[in-house]
Amino acid sequence: DDCSPEEAERALELATTALQLAPDDAAVLSTVGRAHLRAGHWQQAIDVYQQSIDLRVKTELSVGSWVFNHQLAVARADQALAAIELGKMEQAKKFVHEAEGGLGHWAFFDESVLQDQSPSLRDVVKKLNQAREKLSLPTEFTNLERIENTLAAMATYINVYPDDSTHTASLQVLLAWFGREQQRTEISLKALDRLKAPT
Repeated sequence: DDCSPEEAERALELATTALQLAPDDAAVLSTVGRAHLRAGHWQQAIDVYQQSIDLRVKTELSVGSWVFNHQLAVARADQALAAIELGKMEQAKKFVHEAEGGLGHWAFFDESVLQDQSPSLRDVVKKLNQAREKLSLPTEFTNLERIENTLAAMATYINVYPDDSTHTASLQVLLAWFGREQQRTEISLKALDRLKAPT
């Protein structure tokens, strides 16, 4: 992501032109958000990434899919870094929490463990760790507080996107692994209730 100010501004100009051609494209909005981040336009980056997420939720049939979750995590990680630059630490912590929720079980790892995974996944995990470090949040994936934070983020995520069965299953496995039977049972019962509900 290292580029000169001139390169960052040129990237923003090109991304903005693309947005004029495709104003309802969430991926293009994400590109504009990232370009604002690289250009040091912190608040614009936060705002445009939010527009991208809102558009994805409104228009995509794949809310809760791996692609949606990954894009949510990318946006929230970049928003966290921008909020830190603005001195908005509580907002940055919220963005980190939401990025962890979008990543699901991948949020437990750091980039050194993910060498065989996609560069994009490694990049978002790296950015999350940078944000955690700047916010004095634990970065070691064996840290109990980080484990608690990530489990809570995943639980929050499935409350917002209850139809994401992959995240629900991942959280149930992790809760069983960490001996959280009561919480796992509650999540299982909610999932069953959703299955029984008339559509």
